[in-house]
Amino acid sequence: MECFGALATGLTPPDRIDPRLVDEKFEEYQAVWNELGLRWLEYRRTEAAS
Repeated sequence: MECFGALATGLTPPDRIDPRLVDEKFEEYQAVWNELGLRWLEYRRTEAAS
């Protein structure tokens, strides 16, 4: 599949990935989704959602 090959060339080789940075980004994204979820729940509890 030609398109897939074009996408694959932009990937970082596994030996150049820093697991600490991956963990940091994961935690950052988890915090964002957690905050978003809490805001959504709060919105759903208000009259604005009715």
